[in-house]
Amino acid sequence: MAEEGIDSLTCGKVAERAGLPNATLYQFFPNKESIFEVIAERWLQANVQVLEKNDPTHGQFSHWQGWIESSLDADFVTYKNQKALLPLISVMNASPALRVIEQHHDTLIKEHMKKGIRYFFKNLDEATITLLAEITMTVSHSTLLKACAANEEQAIWYLNSVKLMLNNLYLKHSF
Repeated sequence: MAEEGIDSLTCGKVAERAGLPNATLYQFFPNKESIFEVIAERWLQANVQVLEKNDPTHGQFSHWQGWIESSLDADFVTYKNQKALLPLISVMNASPALRVIEQHHDTLIKEHMKKGIRYFFKNLDEATITLLAEITMTVSHSTLLKACAANEEQAIWYLNSVKLMLNNLYLKHSF
């Protein structure tokens, strides 16, 4: 996907790259969208594992800043490890079947974020918690995508900038 691009990628090219006969690949994947679906599911599952690992209700974070920074660092590694992430996200947005997977994933992300926010900010109402989760997910996702496409120095700058933005946002609600 990273080398060929989405449009020119075919099941035949995938089979050749994997060293499989076309017939074997077609037993598991009837079309290239089904291949994208498996890749998307794996990437999204990796994201959920990061969320579960960084669940503050397990007691590993004494302060919300540590939770935010640890989560962003782990998310960055997950994003960076997914080859051809930008093309995959383009496919996910263009395909109705994959869009459903992404929407389910976004719901899971927001629920995990809300759980963490509730844990650290017991005084906030549900509307504010929901808004903070939405902003956190949106800003983090778009900034991490930019960081993955950047050189190392710029990636660090993006990552530190999103940490600063989110720390300032959460700081406002910590009083």
